[in-house]
Amino acid sequence: MASVLTQSLVEFMESVALANGGRWDHHAYCYLNFQTSVQVAVEEGDSFGALPGAFSTTKQFFKWAKLNELIKVSVGTPSNPAFMTHGVDNSSFNLRGSSFIWVKATSSKYRVALLAWLNYLRDDRKLFEVQGRAAIVYERVAASVEAGAIRKKVSPGRRAKLVKIFRAMAARCQIASSSEQAAIKDSHLLKPFDSTLDADHVINKKSLKDLPHAWVMLAPVIASSNRRFGLAVEQYAVPFTAQQGPIGLDAVTTFKLFAATFPSTANTLDKQVTAFRKRFIPRGPGLKAELETVADKLRGFVDRTNTTFIR
Repeated sequence: MASVLTQSLVEFMESVALANGGRWDHHAYCYLNFQTSVQVAVEEGDSFGALPGAFSTTKQFFKWAKLNELIKVSVGTPSNPAFMTHGVDNSSFNLRGSSFIWVKATSSKYRVALLAWLNYLRDDRKLFEVQGRAAIVYERVAASVEAGAIRKKVSPGRRAKLVKIFRAMAARCQIASSSEQAAIKDSHLLKPFDSTLDADHVINKKSLKDLPHAWVMLAPVIASSNRRFGLAVEQYAVPFTAQQGPIGLDAVTTFKLFAATFPSTANTLDKQVTAFRKRFIPRGPGLKAELETVADKLRGFVDRTNTTFIR
């Protein structure tokens, strides 16, 4: 049943995100936390490159965290290390309040780290309220399936079964929202929502293939969006070689972190780039100039005339 729920939820989440930028309640909270952390670091640094997306070595990563006085929390294991970094009052100004998750680029357990980050942020909230909102979303998914707005190609019998499943999930979440104890006991009801997210390597793994000790930031993105961006852009990425400092973000990579999906036409590209540019308030000429290049850099991948991605 998990795959049935996930497939339907992904389609529903994407339709909502494309329509109005909306996200599932708890994911909206996590997205806001992550995207705000990125925005502040980029704006204060006057460049997308002011925020690292990866490091060539563990030593570089730890040095950056120490230099910026970030709290480093282990959420991995000796064989699959992972860390959350949190900006606090005495951290560098551009990273105060930030929360990022980092894994070894070669790790096979990176999704576990993302879920640890989601759970960490979830601890800030009352779980019974999250369950109540989950009940609403499950009911909305049921209504969308019933109306044929999503899962358009399934048979009538299959459609009726899906509607029944989602309405049952809605009812169970409603019961779980009756108290914090009940919400915690039935927290597994929220897992299908987390399965709609991909743990995206902000700097794709192919770009880091020549750096066996690299660390990379993870980002929560809608699964379908992440895969489309990978096929359209990141498969053409030129690999990095070892370098002394951090591997910073760039305009195109950051666009991925804010877009609901990869634009398929020039018209949708212009709309999405306009929305993306409005998310940032440049403090100087650097970021302003970088924002002006986003559309041109992406256009070649949208019309498939560009087969090289150099950050």
